[in-house]
Amino acid sequence: MSDLDLVKKVELVLTKKGFSNNISAKVCIILDESGSMQGLFQDGTVSRTVDRALAIGYKFDDDGEIDVWSFAGHGRFMRRAPATQEQYGSYLKHSMLGGSTVYHQVLSAVANDYFGPRTTSVTSKEPGFLGKLFGKKAETVTEVVDNDNTLPAFVAFITDGRPDNDREATDGVLKVLRENPKLFVQFIGIGSADYSTLKNIASLVPNAAFDTIEAKDSDDVVLDKFLNEKARKVLEQ
Repeated sequence: MSDLDLVKKVELVLTKKGFSNNISAKVCIILDESGSMQGLFQDGTVSRTVDRALAIGYKFDDDGEIDVWSFAGHGRFMRRAPATQEQYGSYLKHSMLGGSTVYHQVLSAVANDYFGPRTTSVTSKEPGFLGKLFGKKAETVTEVVDNDNTLPAFVAFITDGRPDNDREATDGVLKVLRENPKLFVQFIGIGSADYSTLKNIASLVPNAAFDTIEAKDSDDVVLDKFLNEKARKVLEQ
């Protein structure tokens, strides 16, 4: 199936669910690359899920690029090259960070990127003749400025299971979600693990939802799970 076919299906689901036609948002995919995900990378489950998330992203995204982050254990997360529409079906290459599963650190990094303060470096003017004579040099000063982003953000968080520490994950993720009400996170379970932590998180805040995707699910079923009422309310606020 082409990206155009999937995008058309997204449009039909958006209309059915009552989404506005002019939603503009930051769009991000967060991908679990812990060791247990290896089989799901190899059998194509991850790639199919990412393609569907990209199709949704193309309808919402404000700049034609979908941000992609990956994560594994403590301190092991990274921002990957953004995905574009031309890369549908070919963006994802087999890539594993390996290790355990820690949710909140990568989510905090994404939220800070979209809504946190910005730092800029400002270099002062060159010193005059006397200043140079006495060894004075231009100084670089780092300034913190407000983030000028006013758009909401839609995050597809793809994982195969339970985090290393349930309490740490719950507290950390809830803190990020409550501090960033314009951030909507759709947690997507693609394995058969225990998802009680994510289900609990999604039940406690208005800007997160959880659902599972099975290999037998059609595009229509998957898109219906991605695009729910909670997402609509956050993205249209």
